[in-house]
Amino acid sequence: MEIKFSVITINYNHNDGLLRTILSVIHQNYKNFEFIVIDGGSNDGSYETITTYSNQINYWVSEKDNGIYHAMNKGVRASSGDYLIFMNSGDIFNENSVLSNVAKQCNGSDILIGDTLCQHKKTYKFVKSPDEITLANMLCGVIRHQSSFIKRELLIKYPYDENYKIISDVKFFIDAFIWENCSYQHINYIISKFENSGISNTNTILCKKENEKLRQELSLPPRVMQDYYFITKGRTQFQRKLKEIGETTFSGKILYIILSILYYIKKIK
Repeated sequence: MEIKFSVITINYNHNDGLLRTILSVIHQNYKNFEFIVIDGGSNDGSYETITTYSNQINYWVSEKDNGIYHAMNKGVRASSGDYLIFMNSGDIFNENSVLSNVAKQCNGSDILIGDTLCQHKKTYKFVKSPDEITLANMLCGVIRHQSSFIKRELLIKYPYDENYKIISDVKFFIDAFIWENCSYQHINYIISKFENSGISNTNTILCKKENEKLRQELSLPPRVMQDYYFITKGRTQFQRKLKEIGETTFSGKILYIILSILYYIKKIK
């Protein structure tokens, strides 16, 4: 039986990004998917863009909501697909055959995660998803929802916690992978291009506060938390030292490049 996908787009006053996302979604060559747009009552032309393409959107609403995770939960409830993916305004599929390729590679796992191209200044940086998921992946890294296909029943059982403004998706993945022990498949293929302008990238102070709140809420054993702080502190100091070396002499720049490559290789293994 052919897999049905639900592509859900959340938008608020980001009309240019919304248009890019809509065009990316409607040009997918895989046809067994539904397209859902949840707009937060935008006043920047987004409403007009949605109505222009409404015949290619299966369900849409434009009304005030209580934040991104409230909107994402609304999208989940409106969906009917086997797997859901959030492509929020500004995010695009890497190519028109993404859904068809994922459908071919899918082994039926609860969560499928592919690779991502993350916007970095005027270019994109390749970010590979791990072959295996551990707690360290989620506490020390980021799982991109733009490249994640999640079974609908999981998002019904574990809706996004609307008390968080930035990292509720992190909490969801911890609930799913750690407590629920959900099955996982890494799709070794670039799924999306991620626009680096979301609140988690622009409001770093709130992001840090919510991360700390989540760690306390999880009530992780002290030895686990010691490892976490050791890993993150050590990683930050190592990267800072590399930068200092690279800003000195020409030989320092060469050393910086070599050590950065070695560190990246070790990180993605």
